[in-house]
Amino acid sequence: MRKPRRETGGAFLLLGFAVLGMSQAALMIRWADAPNEAIGFWRQLLAAAVLAFFALRRRESWRSLTPKERAGIPLAGLLFFIHLWTFTYATQHTSIAHTMIGFELHPVWTGLGAWLFFGERLRPRVAAAWLLAAAGIAALLSGKTQGATTVAGDAAALLAALSFSGYVLLGKGARRKLDNWVFAFGMSAVMGPLFLAAGLSRGVSFGPYPWTFWAAVACLAAFVSIGGHAIFSHLLATMDVNALSCAKLLEPALAAVGAWLVLGERLSARTVLAFALVTAAVLLILLPRPFAFTETLSSLYED
Repeated sequence: MRKPRRETGGAFLLLGFAVLGMSQAALMIRWADAPNEAIGFWRQLLAAAVLAFFALRRRESWRSLTPKERAGIPLAGLLFFIHLWTFTYATQHTSIAHTMIGFELHPVWTGLGAWLFFGERLRPRVAAAWLLAAAGIAALLSGKTQGATTVAGDAAALLAALSFSGYVLLGKGARRKLDNWVFAFGMSAVMGPLFLAAGLSRGVSFGPYPWTFWAAVACLAAFVSIGGHAIFSHLLATMDVNALSCAKLLEPALAAVGAWLVLGERLSARTVLAFALVTAAVLLILLPRPFAFTETLSSLYED
């Protein structure tokens, strides 16, 4: 069994780029201004079309998988679809604060799963980072909560966290053998039909849409699906899963900054405090590790 390579400065740079791309998905979805299923289907179809060209050149890695390992790919795609769908549902049916405190529990589930299934040790500083992150989320909840809350919305946020953790853990196992281009293509190839089926079951229209919709979908495919999630799945084979999960805790703060810059949504003092605490949690995970700035972008999709 191959051990993950030692993290390098280049890996952390890629992780930062991926988290930045994923954090701006909400802005692009608002720009698209269409049903979730329509956005998801066309986004995954476009991403799959781009990824297919590269995946075909690396298809030998698929042949190296056992039948059991191959069966895990569509399951990971299903869990990723559930994560995307339930997170969006949560934002529509409960407060943003409740959505984030539910979803941001995913490092706990991921860390426990990594310990149970991969034997990764739960280091004391990981636990300390969780406490800092929890304090940051608590800061968001310390004032008056905006928006109505529902049991269904809160449950969806928790399901989004659990399904994302399942995707990360399955993806970590698959990426030990499977080339990242092939894995990323598999995720989009699975999620596209699932979004289509979900939309058809609800009578969602898949077109026509104005040019702004297609521009937003193209940005989602390029900067979130490929520039964000595909890089994240690449790092599943090279970085500690706890570091990856905790780095994703930066997404709410980065999304808030993007909303402030683009939409003029003001940042409250509680949001700034939460950002500082969550940033401290991420730095606690990442900075104590030695840096070796030798990895280049050319190794992005190499195992």
